[in-house]
Amino acid sequence: MEESTVAGERSLERTLSIDMPLAEFKASVESRLKQIAKTAKIKGFRPGKTPLRIIEQQHGGSVRQELLDTAIRKSFAETVREKKLRVAAPPSIELTSAIDGDKLTYNATFEVYPEVSVPDLAEVEIKKYKAKLSETDVDEMIEKVRKQRVTYSVVSRSSMKGDQIEIDYKGKIDDVEFDGGTAQGASFVIGEGRLLPMFEDNLVSLEAGDSKEFSLTFPTDYQSSDLAGKDATFEVDVKEVREPVVPSLDKNFVQSLGVESGDVDDMREMLNKNMGIDAENRANFRTKDEMFKLMTDIIPVDLPKALIEQEVKQLEHQMNKDMESRGISEDKLNIPSEVFEEEAKKRVKLGIIISEIARQRDVTVTPEDLRKKVGEFAANYKDPDEVVNWHYENPARLERFESTIIEEGVMELILKEAKVSEKVVDFSELAGDNL
Repeated sequence: MEESTVAGERSLERTLSIDMPLAEFKASVESRLKQIAKTAKIKGFRPGKTPLRIIEQQHGGSVRQELLDTAIRKSFAETVREKKLRVAAPPSIELTSAIDGDKLTYNATFEVYPEVSVPDLAEVEIKKYKAKLSETDVDEMIEKVRKQRVTYSVVSRSSMKGDQIEIDYKGKIDDVEFDGGTAQGASFVIGEGRLLPMFEDNLVSLEAGDSKEFSLTFPTDYQSSDLAGKDATFEVDVKEVREPVVPSLDKNFVQSLGVESGDVDDMREMLNKNMGIDAENRANFRTKDEMFKLMTDIIPVDLPKALIEQEVKQLEHQMNKDMESRGISEDKLNIPSEVFEEEAKKRVKLGIIISEIARQRDVTVTPEDLRKKVGEFAANYKDPDEVVNWHYENPARLERFESTIIEEGVMELILKEAKVSEKVVDFSELAGDNL
């Protein structure tokens, strides 16, 4: 069994030449073929009476390939375990001898996880954020909720920003109607940003019954490449203009938020409690975000190329799903994979650092921790037990919970040992545009 290392930027790459005895493999092939023979339906033979040589002729090749792959994976896993190598991704296998002898020799090329030197955490300075929630924050939240429940009432005046306007419209390019450019009874809130700003600007100062024709040029980066950069004309007929009506802060409004008493003070107490939990979560997230960014800055890590490639594919997949949910097909995106590479490197590096700190400091996931975390997630659903059981049916479904527990454990370890300074932050700053 020989091992070689590729120098330079591929310093994490290893190649092992592995000898695998074939006695167990050959026995498993014979056993599988005999199993197939019991039920195989071969013309000219009764079920279960087909000679093994016939079964061999028809199924031998596929059975050997399947069982050889299994045997090599097992052989490779045992070898790297004996050599105490931590493999970052599945190996590339090259057979160097035939399988008709007593042993098979193959080369396995793979990358290992890098050695990571974790600094003395007592020398690391960390900011721990603590949220400050004020009565003003609660007031602003109440106003936000009221605006979210706005209704619209028909008015006999010219439209203005913030009004809802119902229109029929027809768009043309070179006097030809285009897909998506025509609608009947379409309603929009002027200034909400659902339409192009140039289109919305032309909906101001119009009354029910008015008609208007105008031109605009689609942006060169418009999401539909068929329209990008092109000049279009629109004909608009106004059906109704409606002004926003914000609900009063009365008993009915309070009860609509789930406060049975309908009392405003009870509503404020509920909001204060919920916002307090949200504020704490946001503060913890900022602490974690800055802490882990600092760790990636101060800890050098050689990155396995295979892991970067896997993460790039994951990011591409996420992007495609997001765009599809917005009605943009994957074939129209045509985003080069290089766009995702820097983000992929950051994620891989952070993942390695967290895993290494956990490994070196014995941060583990207990069955009790896992069950609790899955249970907390499942509690948000109608049938928590069904959700829990679904996750435990497949170990792969539990991996994200295990990762979260490890991440939380590492974060707690760092906060316990590092030089921590507390910083109070207003809720409005933590919430930002999400308030």
